[in-house]
Amino acid sequence: MEGGKKLAEGGYGCVFHPEISCSGEETTNMEFVTKLQKRDFSADNEIFIGEILTKAYKKAAGSPLENNFAPVISSCPINIAAININI
Repeated sequence: MEGGKKLAEGGYGCVFHPEISCSGEETTNMEFVTKLQKRDFSADNEIFIGEILTKAYKKAAGSPLENNFAPVISSCPINIAAININI
């Protein structure tokens, strides 16, 4: 991954940029980040909140989704073992 790296890690997962595909492949898409976390109540709740924010603010003035939030726009299961160790 040219220029890619882990941006942050914590109790609720790790964030990578550029994104990692659902198959665990490195991408060059700089528009999105990937958050890897265990599927549990917190993950499901974050997905649910992302759906609410996307519906509520999609056409709002000032583009709050781009300027204030980073909602979950998609999710998928991933085999962590398939991810390149160098990421």
